Parts: sequence; C-alpha cells; structure tokens
Amino acid sequence: MLQGVWAVLVLLTAGLVLAWWLRIARGGRGEASLRQLQSLMRIISWVQRHRGLSMGYLNGKHNAKPQLKSVEQQVDDESKMLSRLLQDGTAYEVKRAWREAAVSLQGLAALREEREALLSMQQHTDLIGQLFACVEKTADSAGLTSAGSHFQRTLALYCLRTLPQLVEDCGQLRAYSAICAQTGECRDEVRAAMVQLLEQVQGPAQIQLKDLPSSFDVRRQIGDLSRMVQHEILDVELVEIAVEAIFDRVSLVMQSVQVVIEDGLDLLYAEIA
Repeated sequence: MLQGVWAVLVLLTAGLVLAWWLRIARGGRGEASLRQLQSLMRIISWVQRHRGLSMGYLNGKHNAKPQLKSVEQQVDDESKMLSRLLQDGTAYEVKRAWREAAVSLQGLAALREEREALLSMQQHTDLIGQLFACVEKTADSAGLTSAGSHFQRTLALYCLRTLPQLVEDCGQLRAYSAICAQTGECRDEVRAAMVQLLEQVQGPAQIQLKDLPSSFDVRRQIGDLSRMVQHEILDVELVEIAVEAIFDRVSLVMQSVQVVIEDGLDLLYAEIA
C-alpha cells in the first residue's frame, strides 16, 4: 500500500517537474524568438523607408542618395545581428527563410538604380513579402500565435501580422502616391492598386486597432490620410500635391503604428518572460 502511494507521489512530482521544465523551455524559445522578430521588424521598417526614398530618387530627387546609402548600411548592420541571433536553437525552416531573404537583401542598393520607379517599387514590395514570411515562420516555430493564453495569442497576432500589414499597406500607398505626384497623373494600374490599398487600410485593420491601447490617434491619422489620397490624388486629373507632403503625412501614420507594435511586443515579452 505504502509503495503504491510513493509511486503515485513520484509520478506526480515527475509530472510537475516536466511541466515546469516545458514551461521554462517554451518561455526561453519565446524570448529568443521575440528578439529575432524585433530585429526582423526593424529590417522591414528600413526596407520600407528605402522603398519610399527610392521613389523620390528615381523621379529626380537625387539629394536622397546619401539617405539611401545610410538606410542600406542600417539594413546590413541589422542583418548581421539577426544572423547571429539565429545561430543557435533556431528551427531549420526559419533559418532557411532568412537565408533566402538575406540573399535578396544583398541586392537592395540595386533597386534604387532601376529605370522604372514602378518596377523598383514592386521589387521592394516582393522583398518585404519575403521578410514577412520570415516573421510568420519565426512566430509559428515559437508557438507565439498558437500557444499561451488567449491574451498572448491575440497580442501576437496583432503585433506580428495585423499591424505590420497595416504599416506595409501605408508604405505601398506612400510609394504609389509619390509616383503619381512626380508624374502628375495616376496610371490605371496604379489607381487600381491604390483603391484596393485604401479599402484595406480603412477596413479590418481599423476595427482591430480599436482593441489596442494608444491607437486612437492612429485611427484619426489614417482617416486624414485616406481623405488626402482620395481627394488630392485619386479624384483629380492633375496631381499637384508635393511629394514631401505625401511623405510627411504617410510616414507619420507608419511611425505611429510602429509605436503601437513596439509597445505590444514589449508587453508580449513581459508576458512570456
């Protein structure tokens, strides 16, 4: 009888130790993955900035070249740091996705020398898509969007998927708008793309922003941005708005959303640690 009791106690203790060890291991993976994700987000932000500057450079703003070179150096430095973060204990599919994206990043400088601004814009956007795939694989590998509490999963989805996509939609709007402002008109394919982006910016992302702190100003800024794009670019035959005004307005929104993302990731790190 006594032996049976001891056997049960041993099994219970072993189960508790195993659960504790798994929690520690999962937390450690989560913390490491969050550091990798924060680095990836910074790279994405720099590439988005490079895309915007390239649109001006390719349309005659040659004084943007020093800024472009500075961004390229920032991307290179951050990429090296991320490669170090990915060396130990990282899933193979995450490393493979990053290696592919890193190869594409090596050609970043060449994208500012394309003959067609629209082609450069599309190539930048494809590169950002590769980086987003790295984000997805890193988050999935760590279980950030599938494990943990409901609050953690929801916060991870907002900060790693919904809000970064909102920033990217705004970045594409900025690039397309700059092309229209430089040429004085919107080509049909550009107009169609901008209309779709406006719908995305005004739609589901707005609804989900309501659930996050510090997002009221962001929603107001998105409303102002949407009206500017609609009334001063899409609804006119001759686009007269200055490129600088577009960059200032859109960049403000992108930076505000980035602040919400960073605050959310800090909160998620605190929850996991």
